Amino acid sequence: MQADDTERHEIINWLGARGNGGHRFFNVPIINDGIGPFPVINGKRRPITTGIPHSDGSLFSDGAGYSQATVYAHLTQSAALGAGILNIRVTNAARPLRWSDWFSIYHPSKGWRAYRYWQVISKTEETNPIYSLAISPPLREATAIGTRVELARPMCVMKFPRGFTLPWDYEGWYQSRPTLQFVEAF
Repeated sequence: MQADDTERHEIINWLGARGNGGHRFFNVPIINDGIGPFPVINGKRRPITTGIPHSDGSLFSDGAGYSQATVYAHLTQSAALGAGILNIRVTNAARPLRWSDWFSIYHPSKGWRAYRYWQVISKTEETNPIYSLAISPPLREATAIGTRVELARPMCVMKFPRGFTLPWDYEGWYQSRPTLQFVEAF
């Protein structure tokens, strides 16, 4: 991260104040915009659709609309704690899933957890296919059928590693390049 303005320095200062000591948690997104199974619009993969109007066609007073993920999934079978295989239906994918795709699931007790898969065991041949995936790491919490699976900017609950301190320092004209380090919170 390059911090080259006052606002970014304030964010870094806040991150250090909140996270130093490794006791507080952050929902950290995995920025997968350029590699996920998202549609290509105007030459770029688009994980999020914006500008969606209300049902009557109007937008909010500031001219903005709703936003939503372009590609999403849900579990087609419940899965137990420690499960190594998930069955998910993927909706609106612009290409088949491949090993570089991350996803996350919000667990009621553990929060957001990130996963990836190392093998496609099976895939149905339909518009919105059901995949059976061998995942890593194993499922952190039991999940029910219908649980949403986030493919667009998946998140994971993280914290700073033990012994790491995010310094607040800068060079002239508020320029610095701090290195952020995170480990999974649980």
